[in-house]
Amino acid sequence: MSSLGRFWIGPSGSEELFYPDGFSLSVENFEIAREGRVANGDLVIDVIATKKRFTIAYTTAVGQDALDELVAIYDAGVTATTSLIIENADSTTTTYTCKFRPFSRVRMLTKSEWLWNPVTFVLEEV
Repeated sequence: MSSLGRFWIGPSGSEELFYPDGFSLSVENFEIAREGRVANGDLVIDVIATKKRFTIAYTTAVGQDALDELVAIYDAGVTATTSLIIENADSTTTTYTCKFRPFSRVRMLTKSEWLWNPVTFVLEEV
């Protein structure tokens, strides 16, 4: 049985299933555009492309190992792109070539180990 909504992330061809539980995925379409006002005051917008922005937010505590993996993927993507594969409702997958944006995390105070919550990261389609 499939666990719908999973995602894989990593360099193209080396994507790995990333911690599949306790996250939310937001997908936002955004336009890359040039805009300005012409002599008569009309607004002119030249849409160059429409791309997607993926925000993945873990709502459960993330351990240090998972955070280390995210940092490694981010570091590798500083000079290259990252591949994001998202499982769809019909069990098919869609692959996106993305840029991994800097991400935020908050360390929870615990006695035995470091846990992070929330952890939120953004991938922007190139």
